[in-house]
Amino acid sequence: MTTNGAPLNILIIDDDEAILYTLQLRLESLGYTVWTADTAASGISTFRRVRPDVVLLDIRLPDGDGLEILRTLRVESPDTIVLVITAQGLLNQYMKAMSLDAQEFLHKPISAKLLDKIIRTAVENKGSSGNPGTIPAGSGKAELGPGIAPWSLKSQRSSLRVPSFPSPPW
Repeated sequence: MTTNGAPLNILIIDDDEAILYTLQLRLESLGYTVWTADTAASGISTFRRVRPDVVLLDIRLPDGDGLEILRTLRVESPDTIVLVITAQGLLNQYMKAMSLDAQEFLHKPISAKLLDKIIRTAVENKGSSGNPGTIPAGSGKAELGPGIAPWSLKSQRSSLRVPSFPSPPW
């Protein structure tokens, strides 16, 4: 996917090397330019240097809180599309991420095909509104498949459906 004829720049900030490597390879094969960072510090540094169009941001990083990084990104570049990715999926994290204007809150693992669809939709919506894109209501989890949180998105907060999370094993 491109913007103004140039490949879309994506920054992935995640401490899981397997996720970084896999998503980088898959997203590059789809035509994106991908940058990676495995810590909060390197993520913010890379963000400031590259100014990506889209950031995939893990919530838990070894040297910082992904939600604090999201807050920093919003101050420095309010138009950047930020997709929060996490293995945790806690409701309070979802609520904080949405209050900080994350475009999506995705649960790991997520397929590159689904991620491509989410990115394309967010970029298209950003282009038509001038604001960071959100996936419109009606996209639906059945249409998007596994890996996307089963609740409506920030553009439809008034109709927010709270997800049900599995019970802890203890």
